[in-house]
Amino acid sequence: MPSFQINQPMLPINMHSNHFAANNNYANQANPNNSIETSKNLYNQDNHQELNYDHQINQISTQSNKTFTLKFVSKKKFSDKFRDYYFLEDYIKTIKSNISLLTVYINKKDELIIKTDNQEHLTELKNWPTNAFDFGITEIVKTKKFYLALHNVDVRFDIESVNAKERLKKEYDIDNTLRMIKKSSGQKLELVKAVTSNEEKFNQMINAKKIKVGSCYIRVSPWKFGITPDQCFKCLEFGHNSVNCNNQEKCLRCSEIGHTHKKCKISDPEKFKCANCGEKHAACSKSCPELIKAVEQKKRKLDQKMIKNNEQFTRVYSNVSKASNDNTTFNQNSLVNIVKLIIDLFKNPSKATAAVNDDPTHILSLISQNLGQNLSNLIGSHMFRNLDQDDPNMINCQSIKNQIKITQIQNLISQYEVDILSLNETFLKTQDELTLKGLKLYREDRVVYNSRTKRSKRGGGVALGIRETIISNKIILSDLIDKNEEDEIVGVEIELENKEILAIFSYYLSPSSSLNSEFLVEANKKYKNLLIIGDLNCISQNWHCKYKNQNGRTLEQILEDQNLYVLNDDTPTYKRSENILDLTICSSNLLKFFSDFKVLNSQISDHNPTLTTFKKLNTKNERHKSSKIDWDKFRKLLNSEQELELNPLSKDSLEKAASTLTGRIQSCLSNSTIIFEYKRANRLFIPVPKAILDLIHTKRKMRKLFKKSQSADHKKTLNAISYKLSKEMKKFKATKIKNEFQELSNFNQGSSSHWKMLDKL
Repeated sequence: MPSFQINQPMLPINMHSNHFAANNNYANQANPNNSIETSKNLYNQDNHQELNYDHQINQISTQSNKTFTLKFVSKKKFSDKFRDYYFLEDYIKTIKSNISLLTVYINKKDELIIKTDNQEHLTELKNWPTNAFDFGITEIVKTKKFYLALHNVDVRFDIESVNAKERLKKEYDIDNTLRMIKKSSGQKLELVKAVTSNEEKFNQMINAKKIKVGSCYIRVSPWKFGITPDQCFKCLEFGHNSVNCNNQEKCLRCSEIGHTHKKCKISDPEKFKCANCGEKHAACSKSCPELIKAVEQKKRKLDQKMIKNNEQFTRVYSNVSKASNDNTTFNQNSLVNIVKLIIDLFKNPSKATAAVNDDPTHILSLISQNLGQNLSNLIGSHMFRNLDQDDPNMINCQSIKNQIKITQIQNLISQYEVDILSLNETFLKTQDELTLKGLKLYREDRVVYNSRTKRSKRGGGVALGIRETIISNKIILSDLIDKNEEDEIVGVEIELENKEILAIFSYYLSPSSSLNSEFLVEANKKYKNLLIIGDLNCISQNWHCKYKNQNGRTLEQILEDQNLYVLNDDTPTYKRSENILDLTICSSNLLKFFSDFKVLNSQISDHNPTLTTFKKLNTKNERHKSSKIDWDKFRKLLNSEQELELNPLSKDSLEKAASTLTGRIQSCLSNSTIIFEYKRANRLFIPVPKAILDLIHTKRKMRKLFKKSQSADHKKTLNAISYKLSKEMKKFKATKIKNEFQELSNFNQGSSSHWKMLDKL
């Protein structure tokens, strides 16, 4: 079947890269190469006004400014006597008398913590008698952990179950998994956080960009950690938490005092009021300008801490949050860069003109080089938005009336054995005819009337082609929703072998129209198995577009609310802006049948065709009947009939005999005719000689016998029969095609048999 790829990333707005070095904060080991620095220089060595004794203190502090921490766990359990601080200190000094200790205690996790400032004592502190602390102790050595994001994991699949964790551990060395949950609603998300300690396996999964879970592939990417501001969920202000808050409690939704959001009567997001900025959103919304400021403040603190601690990794943040807070200041360097940009534009005016009218990529690249990526992104969003709204050539077929395009489409159908075909922008009118060999077509032509020109508006139109052998029925859209004149949708119901219904819709949404949310919601409610294919002009970074438009935002929300999936990969489908406009969307129930997605390279139009494959999605096919006459049986039956009586010879007796003979022939033909059924209407059935049929029957019997006996003699006989059958079939086919070519050498235009031969060849 034609198809598309699962991509619905759900990531926090503020993120930094999954660098394994970032995990050093909680993976420290007490060894000479990995020390934990807990104290800092209290005195400035460069301050020449300090007194001499200050210098001495500073030198002492510098020499002993590192603390090394070791953790141990008992092989059974630490006795209560070791909770006595004096007893614990005396016990350790008895065993390790010459060791310098700073701190020794047993924490709430029943772990023994030992801290020393002498690096030379680490080796001795790691070695303890086998009966130390009554039962012996073992050092806790934490390894680096690597975090993964598993995308589009069906919410009904319990990936945190014991069985799932065991399989993931065995196949990919994944130590643990955690399903993400939306805090505001408690709704499970398709995003799963996974952790592994195996760096090699981690790199393999990241490079492959997917893992196989059962028979399904799940997209994998490095986990990106979000930065959340310190917000009090009592008074909703930033900079502190609710434990230390003495302010009055406010509602997260309406900002009123005296109740929580759980008891708030307002449920419509349009009526929300933020307690911090007064806008129409919840006080914890990521779009809140005050929250964004708080995030930026926390970023600065983290960056300062990173510099202070000499951390050797770079923190990477989301472009969205950066762009929203960039107050670009134009100084002298900015002015120089603008001049450079103008010079670059004049160097190649033809490319600049093409970029303004066609594809803005060239201009955006120059802006990025001279003025920065953020400004390029902002300008790009406006340029691409205008292009999508004004360009009338954003089409798939660019009129299928062209016979060359019909031939190209027909070739694709044959090459990829397409079962279901979706066409957008057919440009067909009601009176136009369209046929594609092997497909049953369902159309919805554009009939919108233009009052100014007094003609139907040009363009538009959708069509679905379903393989003739598949049982299908057109969906009456008005039974599903109140259709408006802008909707260009055609739908078909297909019966599956398990008696369920598969609903397929071809949907074209022009750049100037709004997405019909009602259609998507109602279709998903009615059909458990739903597939929507079409040029939707919904643009979003969630499916790898360069920016986001209003229809893209609407579709994002619908996908999340209705548990629908985009099957596209990151390959652009629209050539001119290299965006992904042609989407395939499926319901969660269809996801388990999804196999593969491809964007095909074709010159049919300025959109590339897409091919999606589903496996084990078996349709209920129409069964076709055919018949074959056994002429030997016919002769025997006819010869067994009694002779006709013609006495006395007269007109009446002749008519009676003729009628009787006709009846006998019809009866013998009926009794000697074999009727059989088959699924594929396009499959050729070639009558073969009885000798070959006998060989086929003998081979089948021998195969059954060999399966039961597994005898070497039976195997030898089976091989001999197979070889003879193959030889006879090759000889028969060669003779048959030779005879057909000889027959066609005397080609007669009026002969239907000759035309059938040509069609078969």
